[in-house]
Amino acid sequence: DGRSNQELRADAAALHAQLKALAAHLPQLQSIWLWDEEGRPIATNLRPDPPPGLSVADREYFISARTAPGTAWVVSEPLKSRTTGEPFFDFARRRQTPAGAFIGAMSVSLLPGYFSAFFEEQVKEDPGYAVVLTRADGLIIARYPPAPAGFTRFTAPSVLLKHMTARDKQGDIAIRSTIDGSRRVLSFRQVAQLPIYTAATADIEVVLAPWRR
Repeated sequence: DGRSNQELRADAAALHAQLKALAAHLPQLQSIWLWDEEGRPIATNLRPDPPPGLSVADREYFISARTAPGTAWVVSEPLKSRTTGEPFFDFARRRQTPAGAFIGAMSVSLLPGYFSAFFEEQVKEDPGYAVVLTRADGLIIARYPPAPAGFTRFTAPSVLLKHMTARDKQGDIAIRSTIDGSRRVLSFRQVAQLPIYTAATADIEVVLAPWRR
């Protein structure tokens, strides 16, 4: 509403109540934060008095919000909360004046484990299937089954990465997995207009087995 960061900080308790109500029925949500131009907290859904010593000035998502013009959402890498210790990934966007001057950021932190558990529910009865949530640059946010140790992102010659780099909206293709080398069918889709994709794959032999029987 055009209020300064100082005015917002003075109203932190009321903002906390509002953010807490917004987050109450969203189990995938870890926290919501309002940050000032120095990366210090103004308000959060977690508590009415955000820790004054906390800073996210060094976080990738805050730096992106500060340096990139416009207010498009930024998706962070998987991180660990400095207040709760929970793993999370962030959707963040720049806060700016009508003239475009940077005044801080807003971030919505989501739980990767929520998505991994949801994916497990979809495919746990179907061995050979996998579901993943990934940034457009190939960084894996959530996957079921879990990726092998040390496999944190898709890299060339990943066919999925090629389509994400081209910002293709969706597709259904045959691939050879860069994780285990198996022949698989892949369906992928961009999530809204965000730099993030979800993809499901199935081992071709698993798909063909019922037909062969």
